[in-house]
Amino acid sequence: TRFPYTTLFRSQFDKPINCLVALEALACGKPVVSGFPDKGDAYPEPPPVLRGFTTDQIEQSLSRLFENRDKWDEIGRSGAAWIAANHAMNVVVPRLIEIYAHVLAE
Repeated sequence: TRFPYTTLFRSQFDKPINCLVALEALACGKPVVSGFPDKGDAYPEPPPVLRGFTTDQIEQSLSRLFENRDKWDEIGRSGAAWIAANHAMNVVVPRLIEIYAHVLAE
């Protein structure tokens, strides 16, 4: 797998985005601490990342992870499932076709 020596991944904390590497870490089943916003219209549901916008959120998320080491596999599986549900070709291609058709129709 990618990230063979990684047990968890810390994404960008200071920006309300999720970088591609964080998405790859989710796909590999790694717990991710990120500044990804709770709300938005990019996805039906936000990714299952541990919140990390503020220093308090980062501390809480990391503490929760280290206090619940036995849940890391479960957290990782939920991230991989979220990626499959939101980034698989059979999900993305129809959405892109819809977007392109809308743009071309204007």
